[in-house]
Amino acid sequence: MAKKARVRVKRTFSETHRIVHATGAEGGHTPIEMRIKFYQDIPVYKETGLRPEIDHVERRYEVEVVMSPPAAKQLAVWLFDHVRRYEEQFGPIAPKLRKPLPPGPRR
Repeated sequence: MAKKARVRVKRTFSETHRIVHATGAEGGHTPIEMRIKFYQDIPVYKETGLRPEIDHVERRYEVEVVMSPPAAKQLAVWLFDHVRRYEEQFGPIAPKLRKPLPPGPRR
C-alpha cells in the first residue's frame, strides 16, 4: 500500500488577526454548523461612597466562531488534551458553575 504524501502547512496571520481575552463562551448548533460566542463579563460599579458596589455585569461578546461539526469535534479533542496536560502540570482546575440560560431564541 502506498504511503500518503504529507502536505506542508504554511502558517500565516490575516491582517485582521487579534487576540481576544474571554471569560466565557456560549453557543449552539444546527445540523450543519457549530457556533461559539466568546465573551468578557465586565462588572459595572455604582458610586456608593467608600465601598463601590457592583451595579450589574456587562457581558460583551467579542467574537463568534462558526465551524463544521467535524472541526468542532477536533477542537474539543484538542482542548480536552490541553486541559488534561495543564492539570497534570499545575493541578485541577475548579469548575465555574453557572445556571443554564432559559430556553428561547438566541443569536
